Amino acid sequence: MRIFRLLTLLLSIVAGSVFANELVLVVSSQSSIESVDKQTLIDLYLGRQLTQRLRVGDIISAPYRALFYERLTGRDIRQVESLWAQRLFTAEGVPPEMFRKSESAMEWIQEEPDRVLYLDIKELTDDLKVIHELR
Repeated sequence: MRIFRLLTLLLSIVAGSVFANELVLVVSSQSSIESVDKQTLIDLYLGRQLTQRLRVGDIISAPYRALFYERLTGRDIRQVESLWAQRLFTAEGVPPEMFRKSESAMEWIQEEPDRVLYLDIKELTDDLKVIHELR
C-alpha cells in the first residue's frame, strides 16, 4: 500500500510538470521588440526598472498569475503583492497596469508597441509576438 501511495504521488508530480502551463511574455506583432531578457522582466514586474520605456500588464484574474510570478521572480504572489504595497506607499516604481479580464489586457497591448503582457501559450493570437518564454 505504501508503494502505491508513493507511485501515485510521483506520477502526480510528473504529470503536473508535464502539463503545467507554458507561459510566454508577448508584445504586439507591430512592435520592434524581438526579445527581453529575464532580469529586465523581473525588474519591470517588481518596479526596479525606472528608466525602461516598456510598460507591463498584469491580469489579476488569470488562473496562472501566481505561477507567473513564481517562475519569473522566484517569489510567491503574496510576497510580490507585499512588495508592491511597500513601493506604492513610498512612491517607488511604476506598478504593472492591472486588468480584471484578459480581453481588456489584449486591447491595451495593441494600443502601444512597448507594452508587455504575460499569457498562457494557448492564448496566443496572430497579432501577438512572443519575446520571452517562462518554463
